[in-house]
Amino acid sequence: MQQPPTTTETRVGGRAIFLIDESEGLRGCIAGGTKSKAESIATALNSLLNQLSTQADLEVAVAGYRSDGAGGADIGCRWGGPLAGKRFVPTSSLAAAPLTVESRVRRLPMPIGGKQEETIRFPIWYVPQIGVGILPVLGYAYVRHLAVAGTTDETIWTKPPLIFSFVSDWLPQQVETAVERVQALSSPAGPPLLFHIHIGGTAPGQPVLFPSNDFHLPQGAPRDLFRWSSGLPEFMVAALRDARLPVSHGARGMVYNATVADVIRILSLVKAYAQMPSEAKFCGAGDSPAPAAATVAPQIRAAETAAPQGHAAALLIFLVDRSVSNPDFATSQRTWTRLQDHANDLLTLIAKRATGEPLETAILTYGASRSGQAELRSFDGFLSGRQTVTPADLATEAIRVVEITEKMSNGIGGLITINRKRSIYIEHPPALPSTIAIRPAFAAVEQLLGTWRHQHPGGCAVVLHLSRGQCDRETTIPALESLDRSGAMLYHLIETELPSRSLSYPASDEKIDDPELAAFWQRTSPLLSAQRLTAEKRLPSSKARGFVVNARFDFLLDGILDAIHAGRVAAGGSC
Repeated sequence: MQQPPTTTETRVGGRAIFLIDESEGLRGCIAGGTKSKAESIATALNSLLNQLSTQADLEVAVAGYRSDGAGGADIGCRWGGPLAGKRFVPTSSLAAAPLTVESRVRRLPMPIGGKQEETIRFPIWYVPQIGVGILPVLGYAYVRHLAVAGTTDETIWTKPPLIFSFVSDWLPQQVETAVERVQALSSPAGPPLLFHIHIGGTAPGQPVLFPSNDFHLPQGAPRDLFRWSSGLPEFMVAALRDARLPVSHGARGMVYNATVADVIRILSLVKAYAQMPSEAKFCGAGDSPAPAAATVAPQIRAAETAAPQGHAAALLIFLVDRSVSNPDFATSQRTWTRLQDHANDLLTLIAKRATGEPLETAILTYGASRSGQAELRSFDGFLSGRQTVTPADLATEAIRVVEITEKMSNGIGGLITINRKRSIYIEHPPALPSTIAIRPAFAAVEQLLGTWRHQHPGGCAVVLHLSRGQCDRETTIPALESLDRSGAMLYHLIETELPSRSLSYPASDEKIDDPELAAFWQRTSPLLSAQRLTAEKRLPSSKARGFVVNARFDFLLDGILDAIHAGRVAAGGSC
């Protein structure tokens, strides 16, 4: 009886590929360091390979691309010595086959101050050789073939390839298609994880670490690299957070203007990749919609500072409409940028002025995704997944702090320039205009209010609704009225897409020409502490409402802190 033909299955576990742009741009000094970009990449990569040689079971390849000096391309793996000519090398074989071993001095901090020097063995596998630059498309074409080298139809993939692309002076010609061809590779373990590391130089510019969207990135190379980078799997997000990096849901494997420390951080993901079992979920977190805050956030955490006797605890909820008339148009995007800046500025102020106060803060942004689904989001970074946070949390857990320059009136007809810092807590992309997210967003706020009031009976609750002032009568008005009945103070901060006059805390709707804005004003609560602010001549009327259009909400925190300190709580739980 004839036996059926047998097939030989080969098993491919983890594969890590390092693709390096070895062009002239790497001769410059790396941002925040004293060595060249090429030296810094080599040091970080050789250090990683040394760690992997004893801690991981992977196949690794180090490839580079440059001109050969005669008008041709020099592209290939850069192993030397005993490993010369190989493509992938098992990490278990690295320790026995370095190109050379150097003695280097390491400085260690002393318990009583100062630093102690020690000499260590430093194995070298990769030595950069810089040449004239060539189109990156050739490097990506090579890495595409390298990723599947030695595999057949019978190959069993247990993990998708992990690819790091180091770039310096970016040349985007024809790269889009080449990158897409790499990302289009498929295996039973999923598409490759393609990460990008742009090495920063001496030119000024803050590093961009693992962005979750490209909305705040400059046009050009940063947005290109974001688009061409894979989303970080959840286990990599967790690893970065364990290393005290505030990584948000949907973050991508991209670093722009990287320093030496940034290169080391992103390369540390190789160890997390090696340690994960084959059945782990390797698709990027950014490949799926952001989870709804109401369904993933843990139970509300009580304020860390208990309210002293005679004081009332307070809850401030930022409810932010992310929808714009066209998310792809810069004019519409600016409206969302201003609203998001307002929210981050107010959170920054709370972190500075309210630490130690019995105040909890929540944020919920809402809009429709590209697929037409309601999308609710909350805090980013370390605060991700939290429903409420304290001012102390805000003071220490921002995603990052940026320096901004503003021009303000000097009171005598001129302008003065002011430099200040803004902490970033949310950086969500704009959303499609849709009424589908209004009901679930307001319902989530009502649920949050109900749970919080159960834990803080008699507390003061304020909802600040930030929007572009578009009022859908069938959905928005009933939602606003439901918040009115909840007992919370309801304020509005509106940034209009079309030019409109600025309004701050009007006591009537006489100057509101837009009927949609008037509808919002009619469902706005009186401003807390309006009487005190009027007596201090900071407000024109004690009947002012918490309603601001195309201006700053300067008196939000004043009223809340006054309510806390005075313990003023009206019947029904209103402040």
